[in-house]
Amino acid sequence: MTAATARQDVSTQKKTSGHFPSPVEYDVCIAGAGVAGSALAWYLGRRGVSVAVVERDFSEPEKIIGELLQPGGVMKLAELGYRDVLDGLDAQLIEGYALFLGNSHFE
Repeated sequence: MTAATARQDVSTQKKTSGHFPSPVEYDVCIAGAGVAGSALAWYLGRRGVSVAVVERDFSEPEKIIGELLQPGGVMKLAELGYRDVLDGLDAQLIEGYALFLGNSHFE
């Protein structure tokens, strides 16, 4: 269930029944559904931990944050036995990249 669906469910129940649904208990609450929060939620969930992830903003960010999984990250996933999480992703193979700011070139 997405946060939007959960909000809609709660607001619909409040309008129709006059009360909120019974509270749900979680083992862990993670603030932020970014790269770290999502990875931690997945990791804990695979181990049977009940996890709630709370995100304040689902709009598209104006800057690049976490959209590139470095080769070292892929190797670490394989080392931990989680290489399969990348299977089926709609991803582009990146052989390298460069950053430019005005007339400056950063490697």
